[in-house]
Amino acid sequence: MDYQHTENQIGAQVLLFMVYQPMVANKTARFPLSKIVNQFPANERARIKQGIDALVEMSIFVIDGNDICLTNKSEALFQGLNHIAGKPADAVEDMLKKSPAFSSALATINSDSRFTPPPAATPTVPLSNSTPKTIPVAETEPTGLGSKIVIGIFVAIVLLGLMKLIFRY
Repeated sequence: MDYQHTENQIGAQVLLFMVYQPMVANKTARFPLSKIVNQFPANERARIKQGIDALVEMSIFVIDGNDICLTNKSEALFQGLNHIAGKPADAVEDMLKKSPAFSSALATINSDSRFTPPPAATPTVPLSNSTPKTIPVAETEPTGLGSKIVIGIFVAIVLLGLMKLIFRY
């Protein structure tokens, strides 16, 4: 049987990727934490920040002023999580026995509630038992600025043509 990441490990792996991605794109080992967190919707920012704070407490990342910085531990954890995905479970167990630091990091991640996924949204129930009525939506083309300019020029040409025809000048 292949090794399956726990939900917490997946959450940590996603956070690692979200921090790594802008750093790799900008070819730097530090990046403003606020730029990473602010790219998410406002309702998710607190949860993202909590997960990153958990990684900082584990010394996976380091905060230097307003920047978040990579460490050797962050690179090792990122590569380790990517490496063990889909490997045979017994091979992963052997690897974890040989690497107590990686095993300890995974145990800490598994026990930290800040990596757990948010609870699933509860489905909404209609107020009545009747079938909701559907409102037909008229399909219209969005009118952009370019279309408005073309229409304006067309109307101006038509008006000038009518004026020339009426006043014969």
